Amino acid sequence: MLSTMERLDKHRSQVDTRSGPASYVDTGGPGRAVLFVHGGGTSSHLWRNVIDQLDGQRRCVAVDLPLHGRTPAAADQDFSLPGLARARHTTTCRPRRCCPRSCSPAWACTRASHPG
Repeated sequence: MLSTMERLDKHRSQVDTRSGPASYVDTGGPGRAVLFVHGGGTSSHLWRNVIDQLDGQRRCVAVDLPLHGRTPAAADQDFSLPGLARARHTTTCRPRRCCPRSCSPAWACTRASHPG
């Protein structure tokens, strides 16, 4: 039996951005997509149990910010919160709705399945 992370890694991909390559998980599930963005010092792995609970109900996308998880950092990477927000913005569409998680410095953003 595969672990939750091994199941998620089957959905892992990489995209080239202005900040360099960015790693992400996209389950491709049905329904509206949910975008998961971790806080500092962690990775997309933070959301593994939430994504596991939404399996089969929603499309789940979890990104790794620069120098977190499997995303390397560019030589001139800005690691300030605004800099990481800019890096996140280059890898995803604009969220329709963003809900800060009250118990963590991580955010989950909901967006349409077909960004426009």
